[in-house]
Amino acid sequence: MRAELVHLRESTEKLRTVTWANEPVATLEDAVVEVATVRAMLESIECGVLAAYDASKEYKATGDTSAAARIAWLTHSRKSAAERRCRLGRQLRSMPHTVAAFELGAIGLDHVEVLAKANLPSLAVRFARDEELLVGYARELPYDEFWRKVSNWRDAVAPEDAEERALSQFEAREAHSSATFEGMGRVDAWLDRTARPSPQSRCCSPRSPGG
Repeated sequence: MRAELVHLRESTEKLRTVTWANEPVATLEDAVVEVATVRAMLESIECGVLAAYDASKEYKATGDTSAAARIAWLTHSRKSAAERRCRLGRQLRSMPHTVAAFELGAIGLDHVEVLAKANLPSLAVRFARDEELLVGYARELPYDEFWRKVSNWRDAVAPEDAEERALSQFEAREAHSSATFEGMGRVDAWLDRTARPSPQSRCCSPRSPGG
């Protein structure tokens, strides 16, 4: 294991002994912001490590089907969370301005995901041209306003050709499922127009007491 990781754990062990309720009230806001910045920096490192681990295919030595599956098992975490970071780690390879801001903790994982969703194959050239501008929105604006700016950008640069626009929507599709309490399941998805159910349709209907 790299010495930097050992030092990181040692520093974290020291930090967790701080009793924040005893700290001067005037320092707490700065402490919260600093912790959030460091968290983002660590998440950028985690995405990079996961992407490298994924590319190495080392997980196959244990019979696992993916890097996310292996890491989720080792860390007792949700597979979807590991998949998210693996996916973003791969996508960040073509997003230099996003990487630079993420590594400094200037933007967080949620910002990175919004930017990665905008960097579709059909919009790659346009995204490369405007990435620095979009990252600037992430660094300077409240999150909701940043999200709207990126959404407006996608609408503005979306292909005018109907076939290319349909391809852009198709590329943006994604779905994630996870188990919840007592065996229930939760599904989050972005669908294109052809797959989106109508307002009148239902994916399921309540069962009667007898059925």
